[in-house]
Amino acid sequence: MKTLSNVDWVWNSGKVFSTLQFTDGTSENRTNDKPPPTLACHDIAHFICGFHQDLEWDYQKEPNHIAEYNAVFVEHLLTEFSYYYYNEYPIDFYDTSLRIFNYMKWFSEDYYVIKVRHPSRKTFLELQKDFFKRIDISILTQHFTSFYNTWIIQDMIQSPNFNINIKMSDKEENKIEEIRPYLLQIERYINAFS
Repeated sequence: MKTLSNVDWVWNSGKVFSTLQFTDGTSENRTNDKPPPTLACHDIAHFICGFHQDLEWDYQKEPNHIAEYNAVFVEHLLTEFSYYYYNEYPIDFYDTSLRIFNYMKWFSEDYYVIKVRHPSRKTFLELQKDFFKRIDISILTQHFTSFYNTWIIQDMIQSPNFNINIKMSDKEENKIEEIRPYLLQIERYINAFS
Protein backbone atom coordinates (compact mmCIF):
# COMPACT_ATOMS: atom_id res chain seq x y z
CA MET A 1 0.00 0.00 0.00
CA LYS A 2 1.49 3.30 -1.14
CA THR A 3 1.50 6.41 1.03
CA LEU A 4 0.48 9.75 -0.47
CA SER A 5 2.80 12.75 -0.46
CA ASN A 6 0.76 15.12 -2.69
CA VAL A 7 -2.73 15.23 -4.17
CA ASP A 8 -4.10 17.54 -6.84
CA TRP A 9 -7.85 16.79 -6.98
CA VAL A 10 -10.44 18.41 -9.22
CA TRP A 11 -14.18 17.95 -8.81
CA ASN A 12 -16.02 19.21 -11.90
CA SER A 13 -19.76 18.64 -11.36
CA GLY A 14 -19.09 15.07 -10.28
CA LYS A 15 -16.34 14.33 -12.79
CA VAL A 16 -13.15 13.73 -10.86
CA PHE A 17 -9.55 14.21 -11.95
CA SER A 18 -6.75 13.36 -9.53
CA THR A 19 -2.98 13.47 -9.70
CA LEU A 20 -1.54 11.42 -6.86
CA GLN A 21 2.11 11.52 -5.86
CA PHE A 22 3.50 8.93 -3.47
CA THR A 23 6.33 8.94 -0.95
CA ASP A 24 8.22 6.42 -3.11
CA GLY A 25 8.53 9.06 -5.88
CA THR A 26 5.93 7.55 -8.22
CA SER A 27 2.76 9.27 -9.39
CA GLU A 28 -0.57 8.29 -10.88
CA ASN A 29 -3.36 10.12 -12.70
CA ARG A 30 -6.93 9.02 -12.13
CA THR A 31 -10.09 10.10 -13.93
CA ASN A 32 -13.69 9.32 -13.12
CA ASP A 33 -16.05 10.64 -15.81
CA LYS A 34 -19.21 9.60 -13.97
CA PRO A 35 -20.33 11.16 -10.69
CA PRO A 36 -19.55 8.77 -7.84
CA PRO A 37 -22.32 7.52 -5.53
CA THR A 38 -20.68 9.42 -2.65
CA LEU A 39 -20.30 13.07 -1.70
CA ALA A 40 -17.26 15.01 -2.85
CA CYS A 41 -15.77 15.18 0.64
CA HIS A 42 -15.67 11.36 0.68
CA ASP A 43 -12.82 11.55 -1.85
CA ILE A 44 -10.93 13.87 0.48
CA ALA A 45 -11.47 11.40 3.33
CA HIS A 46 -9.83 8.67 1.20
CA PHE A 47 -6.84 10.93 0.59
CA ILE A 48 -6.54 11.79 4.29
CA CYS A 49 -6.35 8.04 4.96
CA GLY A 50 -3.74 7.80 2.17
CA PHE A 51 -1.37 10.16 3.99
CA HIS A 52 -1.10 7.50 6.72
CA GLN A 53 1.57 4.83 6.32
CA ASP A 54 -0.55 1.86 7.40
CA LEU A 55 -4.19 2.77 6.86
CA GLU A 56 -5.93 1.21 3.87
CA TRP A 57 -7.28 3.97 1.65
CA ASP A 58 -7.15 3.05 -2.03
CA TYR A 59 -10.69 2.60 -3.34
CA GLN A 60 -9.33 1.10 -6.58
CA LYS A 61 -7.58 -1.83 -4.87
CA GLU A 62 -9.85 -4.86 -4.58
CA PRO A 63 -11.23 -5.81 -2.21
CA ASN A 64 -11.75 -2.24 -1.07
CA HIS A 65 -14.04 -2.89 1.91
CA ILE A 66 -11.58 -1.74 4.58
CA ALA A 67 -10.41 1.25 2.51
CA GLU A 68 -14.06 2.30 2.26
CA TYR A 69 -14.62 1.65 5.97
CA ASN A 70 -11.64 3.87 6.88
CA ALA A 71 -12.70 6.67 4.53
CA VAL A 72 -16.30 6.57 5.75
CA PHE A 73 -15.07 6.71 9.36
CA VAL A 74 -12.89 9.76 8.61
CA GLU A 75 -15.72 11.33 6.61
CA HIS A 76 -18.17 10.99 9.50
CA LEU A 77 -15.71 12.21 12.13
CA LEU A 78 -14.90 15.30 10.07
CA THR A 79 -18.45 15.94 8.82
CA GLU A 80 -19.77 16.05 12.37
CA PHE A 81 -16.99 18.42 13.42
CA SER A 82 -17.52 20.57 10.32
CA TYR A 83 -21.18 21.02 11.20
CA TYR A 84 -20.40 22.20 14.74
CA TYR A 85 -17.42 24.27 13.61
CA TYR A 86 -19.33 26.10 10.85
CA ASN A 87 -22.36 26.82 12.99
CA GLU A 88 -20.30 27.59 16.11
CA TYR A 89 -22.45 25.19 18.12
CA PRO A 90 -21.21 23.46 21.24
CA ILE A 91 -20.43 19.82 20.51
CA ASP A 92 -22.73 17.19 21.99
CA PHE A 93 -20.07 14.50 22.37
CA TYR A 94 -22.39 11.75 23.52
CA ASP A 95 -24.93 12.06 20.70
CA THR A 96 -22.28 12.70 18.05
CA SER A 97 -20.23 9.68 19.14
CA LEU A 98 -23.29 7.46 19.28
CA ARG A 99 -24.32 8.54 15.76
CA ILE A 100 -20.86 7.74 14.39
CA PHE A 101 -20.63 4.46 16.33
CA ASN A 102 -24.03 3.27 15.09
CA TYR A 103 -23.35 4.31 11.51
CA MET A 104 -19.97 2.55 11.38
CA LYS A 105 -21.49 -0.57 12.93
CA TRP A 106 -24.23 -0.55 10.28
CA PHE A 107 -21.70 0.13 7.52
CA SER A 108 -19.43 -2.77 8.46
CA GLU A 109 -22.04 -5.33 9.54
CA ASP A 110 -25.04 -4.66 7.31
CA TYR A 111 -23.96 -2.62 4.29
CA TYR A 112 -20.50 -3.97 3.42
CA VAL A 113 -20.82 -7.13 5.59
CA ILE A 114 -17.03 -7.09 6.03
CA LYS A 115 -16.90 -10.03 8.44
CA VAL A 116 -18.35 -12.22 5.65
CA ARG A 117 -17.30 -10.60 2.36
CA HIS A 118 -13.74 -9.48 3.11
CA PRO A 119 -10.84 -11.97 3.38
CA SER A 120 -9.83 -10.51 6.78
CA ARG A 121 -13.22 -11.55 8.27
CA LYS A 122 -12.81 -8.70 10.76
CA THR A 123 -15.72 -7.93 13.04
CA PHE A 124 -17.06 -4.44 13.62
CA LEU A 125 -15.13 -4.08 16.88
CA GLU A 126 -11.89 -5.35 15.33
CA LEU A 127 -12.25 -2.80 12.52
CA GLN A 128 -12.92 -0.01 15.01
CA LYS A 129 -9.91 -1.01 17.14
CA ASP A 130 -7.66 -1.15 14.06
CA PHE A 131 -8.92 2.23 12.88
CA PHE A 132 -8.17 4.00 16.15
CA LYS A 133 -4.81 2.24 16.46
CA ARG A 134 -3.71 3.46 13.02
CA ILE A 135 -5.35 6.90 12.72
CA ASP A 136 -3.00 9.82 13.31
CA ILE A 137 -4.79 12.86 14.68
CA SER A 138 -1.99 15.11 13.43
CA ILE A 139 -2.75 14.04 9.84
CA LEU A 140 -6.45 14.75 10.37
CA THR A 141 -5.70 18.24 11.71
CA GLN A 142 -3.21 18.81 8.89
CA HIS A 143 -5.77 18.08 6.15
CA PHE A 144 -8.98 19.20 7.82
CA THR A 145 -9.08 22.45 5.80
CA SER A 146 -9.20 20.51 2.51
CA PHE A 147 -12.07 18.42 3.83
CA TYR A 148 -13.88 21.42 5.32
CA ASN A 149 -13.67 23.54 2.17
CA THR A 150 -15.19 20.70 0.15
CA TRP A 151 -17.83 19.97 2.80
CA ILE A 152 -18.92 23.63 2.95
CA ILE A 153 -19.52 23.87 -0.79
CA GLN A 154 -21.36 20.55 -1.09
CA ASP A 155 -23.44 21.37 2.00
CA MET A 156 -24.43 24.78 0.69
CA ILE A 157 -25.17 23.71 -2.87
CA GLN A 158 -26.81 20.37 -1.98
CA SER A 159 -25.84 19.02 -5.38
CA PRO A 160 -22.77 17.50 -7.04
CA ASN A 161 -22.92 20.33 -9.60
CA PHE A 162 -20.05 22.50 -8.43
CA ASN A 163 -16.37 22.86 -9.21
CA ILE A 164 -13.48 22.80 -6.76
CA ASN A 165 -9.75 22.11 -6.92
CA ILE A 166 -8.03 20.86 -3.77
CA LYS A 167 -4.28 20.48 -3.35
CA MET A 168 -2.98 18.43 -0.43
CA SER A 169 0.60 17.82 0.68
CA ASP A 170 2.32 15.89 3.45
CA LYS A 171 4.16 19.19 4.09
CA GLU A 172 0.88 21.05 4.76
CA GLU A 173 1.23 23.44 7.69
CA ASN A 174 -2.33 24.79 7.90
CA LYS A 175 -3.50 22.84 10.93
CA ILE A 176 -6.83 23.43 12.63
CA GLU A 177 -5.96 22.54 16.21
CA GLU A 178 -9.56 22.81 17.47
CA ILE A 179 -10.21 19.43 15.94
CA ARG A 180 -7.63 17.62 18.12
CA PRO A 181 -9.58 17.71 21.44
CA TYR A 182 -12.79 16.87 19.55
CA LEU A 183 -11.23 13.74 18.01
CA LEU A 184 -9.73 12.60 21.31
CA GLN A 185 -13.05 12.99 23.10
CA ILE A 186 -15.04 11.29 20.32
CA GLU A 187 -12.61 8.36 20.35
CA ARG A 188 -13.10 7.95 24.11
CA TYR A 189 -16.87 7.94 23.78
CA ILE A 190 -16.91 5.56 20.81
CA ASN A 191 -14.60 3.11 22.59
CA ALA A 192 -16.83 3.28 25.67
CA PHE A 193 -19.80 2.14 23.54
CA SER A 194 -17.91 -0.99 22.48
